[in-house]
Amino acid sequence: MNTLLNSITEMAALQVQQNGEEIEYTQDGETIYPWAIASKPEMIIDDPGGPMLEHDDLNWMMVAADVIIGGDMAQPKPGARIRRYNAITASFENYEVRSKGKQECFQRMDPLGRVILIHTKRVEDQA
Repeated sequence: MNTLLNSITEMAALQVQQNGEEIEYTQDGETIYPWAIASKPEMIIDDPGGPMLEHDDLNWMMVAADVIIGGDMAQPKPGARIRRYNAITASFENYEVRSKGKQECFQRMDPLGRVILIHTKRVEDQA
């Protein structure tokens, strides 16, 4: 079973490397440049503010070992920032890490926790 789990994790990490984009991730005043794959999340139905009909949320799948803050592998925290370059509009898009409803701001995508999915909401953009 360990071989299967390792293989699945390796495939997910390879997908991030081959299909991802380099992003700017800032947490606790430190900025790193991991690779990630952006995806639209499911709609939140049990949000305290009511159902969301429109949203500017993105989830970011990345390899957990790439999130090195202060020399150590770090768990994403609410308030951290992700910045990506949009070549079509020639501007940067900014996202803030946040919890989704009653969930944490990230989740482990595999039993070993090697691949994570970070939840974000778009905030003001800069040129």
